[in-house]
Amino acid sequence: FNAVMRFVGLVRVHAHKNQIIISGVSGDLLAKDITKMWASGRVTNNLFTKITRSHVSFNRFFIIEVAYILGELYESKKRTNVSKRILKAMLDELIEKTWLKDINSRKNYVPRLNLTHLNKFTKKTFPHQMEFLDIYNRYVDQFHLNGYMLAAKPGSGKTLTQFFLSECLEADVAFLIVPKNSVDRVWEKGFNEDFITPPSYWHSLMNEPPTVGKRYYVFHYEQLQQAVDFVKANKGAWKKIYVGLDESHNFNTRDSLRTNLFIDLCNETKAADVLWASGTPIKALGYETIPFLITVVREDFDADAQAAFRKIFGKDAKRANDILRHRIGLMSYKVADMGKLENKVNVVEIKVSMPTAKNYTLFNLKEMMRAYIEERTKFYKEHFDKYLKIYNDSLSFYEKTIRKDEERKEFQRYK
Repeated sequence: FNAVMRFVGLVRVHAHKNQIIISGVSGDLLAKDITKMWASGRVTNNLFTKITRSHVSFNRFFIIEVAYILGELYESKKRTNVSKRILKAMLDELIEKTWLKDINSRKNYVPRLNLTHLNKFTKKTFPHQMEFLDIYNRYVDQFHLNGYMLAAKPGSGKTLTQFFLSECLEADVAFLIVPKNSVDRVWEKGFNEDFITPPSYWHSLMNEPPTVGKRYYVFHYEQLQQAVDFVKANKGAWKKIYVGLDESHNFNTRDSLRTNLFIDLCNETKAADVLWASGTPIKALGYETIPFLITVVREDFDADAQAAFRKIFGKDAKRANDILRHRIGLMSYKVADMGKLENKVNVVEIKVSMPTAKNYTLFNLKEMMRAYIEERTKFYKEHFDKYLKIYNDSLSFYEKTIRKDEERKEFQRYK
């Protein structure tokens, strides 16, 4: 039936479990077009779970990527193997039969924020802060998210923006995960200076454990386990929870303990509003966004999608970076122009005279390194026999402890 649909040019989209299937299209020809445009088979080999002569299927997480790819192919002035008419039909059907239609149709959106709570603060919002709140108000639901990313330089008011967001969300409680050196210097100061009436709060530098009943809880990175344990012990104490992560670039490695603890915190709280805030949220590599996507994308970013995502946007996937930029661009707000900020950081250049400055020139450092390397090399050569004996004695000692044939084979291979 799919082959008949392809023959008559009838395109259909339907979902099955965690898969989206587009029928009535020559998958092999589409794969050729994608490989040609992005000069790599990495996208097609990992994005699609099945490619046949009459249909393609992919994990539902990648619906945004597939829509972007189809749009790029359709708009391209280059000739494609799949006709422009079919590409347009695929894109239209994908939008019509999936949640993507919400993006165009939900003009009368249900606001997530109650902006009247901005009157709780001693400071007025700057234009970029109001713009961020407006975008958050619209796009979090439209793009089926549980939060957003805020990219803003120091001095742009990230701390105050988090206060604005938490209050306007009318959250029952807010968990703020921050660097240790900012707990009292930035966040506690903010509670007492930025609010007309300071809210109740607890932070991890107090000499007491957290207790239920506070409006804000501030945990520094090293206390994330305590945060997770506190939430587990008090499940049901709060309904609407806000989680804010400050300097979020410190959580871009999926394998680190602190990152996994933060993911656990988001899972335990089931927070529908998680904000990743940083001046440089993504440094260079696509896989750095995986922890962000795990905590912010609603349900769809399952284990299969994560594995495929890592393969597509890995360490050397520069050709696919425009696809990733499109995805992250829909989930993040970057403060490009801060305008005239009263609390903007003033940078002052002070020139200092140094009589020994010539010692720190690149040329002089190069000569110092050369002398150091020569001295160390000479030292090791003079003591080489001593070190070699220690090494061989160690091997002999280990060999006497071997009891299994498999270990003996491994030892021989090592030698």
